[in-house]
Amino acid sequence: HPHIWIDVLATFQFDNAKVTGVRFQWTFDEFFSAGVIAEFDKNGNKKFDESEIEGVRTGAFEGVKEVGFFTDVLIDDKKFEIVDPKDFTAAVDKGAAVYQFTVELPEPLDPAKQAFAVTVYDKSYFVDIAFQGGKEALKIAGSGSLKCEIDLHDDRSNPLFGGAIFPKKAQLKCAQPN
Repeated sequence: HPHIWIDVLATFQFDNAKVTGVRFQWTFDEFFSAGVIAEFDKNGNKKFDESEIEGVRTGAFEGVKEVGFFTDVLIDDKKFEIVDPKDFTAAVDKGAAVYQFTVELPEPLDPAKQAFAVTVYDKSYFVDIAFQGGKEALKIAGSGSLKCEIDLHDDRSNPLFGGAIFPKKAQLKCAQPN
């Protein structure tokens, strides 16, 4: 059963009608947050200053690289390996530790011609990471995204906890531009 809970928000980023990446926000449960804040808020001001953010990135965030940052980015149903998320930042919001980072695609993707989806999960189910609030946790931003929507459904290819639970897959659906 899970020991850490992460609520995920994901924003599919567009530029000129092509997907360029996904911006993620992770909000941690109160117990894990308390530990991260105690360890990395060195001056005790209940926020992460610039040097403390770097400590969170190297001391806590980069450790989940080996599990793909709990994220599958799928292009035409093939997993894209997340090597180096960009624009990492950490904050404290109402006592919760919050991470934000961007996964950039190697090249802009035309979502009307290629399938694009994101799933968040921990195979071991030690961490319950999910799009909390369902579709409300998913956004689209940027130019050329007007004919797109996000379909959220069970990812049956990744059963968790002996098949009792399935993570959600956020599948981008876009119509051809006129």
